Amino acid sequence: MASSTSYQLFFLALLPIAAGEVVLYQSCNHNFTNNPVLQYNIYGAFSDLITKVPSNGFAITTIGNGTNTVYGLAQCRGDIIDNSKGCVICVDHAIRKLMGDCTGSAATSILLDLCFVRYDTKNFLGIVDVPFVANFTSAGTAKDPEAFNQALWLLLDWVKLSASSASDKYAIGKEKFVRGNMTIYGMAQCTQDLSGLTCKGCLEQMSNSLKASCKDRLACLVACNSCQLQYGDKNFNLVADNNIPLFPGDKPAPPALAPSHN
Repeated sequence: MASSTSYQLFFLALLPIAAGEVVLYQSCNHNFTNNPVLQYNIYGAFSDLITKVPSNGFAITTIGNGTNTVYGLAQCRGDIIDNSKGCVICVDHAIRKLMGDCTGSAATSILLDLCFVRYDTKNFLGIVDVPFVANFTSAGTAKDPEAFNQALWLLLDWVKLSASSASDKYAIGKEKFVRGNMTIYGMAQCTQDLSGLTCKGCLEQMSNSLKASCKDRLACLVACNSCQLQYGDKNFNLVADNNIPLFPGDKPAPPALAPSHN
């Protein structure tokens, strides 16, 4: 074997899967055979990610060299980061899913509702990747769609800019939609390897997809490998309602764009 390093996979097989860890999408690509070095490096990337992610809910890794190099990323949704155990359980579940379903794949990604894990033999770090967009919509529609959409996009534009300018590339917010007698909740998140401007561009692409596929819906989530955008008429966050910033009152303007973590 090319390396003498021994990787231990710290998977939490005895811990229960947390409620709400729904697999939103999963992708297994570029199958390979008879390459034990690459498979070994994939396991090494998994081990490194599960070890690093509890510190701040985000981890990247590079394992191996040459054509057998594996680049990995794991990130938890911003509202679970303070719960390091919950974050680790979600990432562990995602990795175990990839190990079971994507054996022999050189490029995979999986999005759960609370975390995201990805690895590839091509270096994707710092690059927006929108090979496909997953869309999830509610059955309910707004009774006053014109007014609803106007309120919604004021909120989402603010949340998108707030996320792209935040160091953790995550933001949530809510807006009182008086005419509809409801509160609209929004969330935007990019992977933390992206720069502020790159994150903003990714979220703009999610906006275009959301407008095309979620017209007048009361709730929707659009996501790709680099970012996600979500809204709903119910609080889908793990943050208590009174702790969610109210637009436009709590944060009238987001800060300047933060530099990349690179």
